[in-house]
Amino acid sequence: MAAALHEALASQLPMRLEFYEHWLKPAGLREGRVGVASFQAVLSFLRREDGAWSAIMTGAGEHAADWTFATLSPAWRALVRRLPQRVRLRVALRLVSRLVDETQPSSGARVAVGRDGGRLEIGRSAFCDVRDSADSPQCAFYAAALGRFCRLVALDAEIATAECRGMGQPHCVIVAGGVRAAAEPAEPPSLMGSRWVG
Repeated sequence: MAAALHEALASQLPMRLEFYEHWLKPAGLREGRVGVASFQAVLSFLRREDGAWSAIMTGAGEHAADWTFATLSPAWRALVRRLPQRVRLRVALRLVSRLVDETQPSSGARVAVGRDGGRLEIGRSAFCDVRDSADSPQCAFYAAALGRFCRLVALDAEIATAECRGMGQPHCVIVAGGVRAAAEPAEPPSLMGSRWVG
């Protein structure tokens, strides 16, 4: 999670990367040793970066989805793309739910798939723990990860944040609607190209 955030910072705010590496130390990223306090400090400062939050969280969510999917076996990835559409959507939701649990073990994440699409409900989110209510959804990381997982399992979907705890609502709710089969699945980048994974 922290490595994906670092990757997004490097592409979106390269001139500020050194500042954020005070908390996201490269040695700690390589060894998987970035503490909760450091992660929360980075999120707190990012909220003050003028207009950068959404782009960085979107990039980080997509990186995390790519890296998670790339660690799954090629046989499993090929199989899941041949499953019925509703099952593929459930897989995408379960994968993002796993990311939620890795970020916030007490998240209480729940997924549901219906005739009209799918839904991810998050009880607690590290990204949405704010002192004052935000003006816009803070869950862009998870929304982007869900969108990317959908593309990786050969689905196109319209992803939206229906509720956000950061805006004073009881839960974060991300929905996938307009779900349809993609012409061809997206492919995750090779882990060999990543500085932190593999």
